[in-house]
Amino acid sequence: MDNVFLKQAEIGEEAENELCELLDQVDAEAMLSAMAAQLLLRSVEEMASDKYGNHSALLEVIAFYAIPRFGVNTGKCVSH
Repeated sequence: MDNVFLKQAEIGEEAENELCELLDQVDAEAMLSAMAAQLLLRSVEEMASDKYGNHSALLEVIAFYAIPRFGVNTGKCVSH
């Protein structure tokens, strides 16, 4: 059973590294704004698919890594 937990931790670390690499290449403030708009400005039908509050958790994770990078890459593209 430990292998499953180790594998999940490894996947999580890889995802964290990918997110940090992406945020280092784009305007992190603009990226966070775009993600917030994409996740929160949805129709009622689209929001119904977020039964477990994943959108809020996604925004919290992105904000955690993006906010320290505000101002670093100002003016760069938002997507990569």
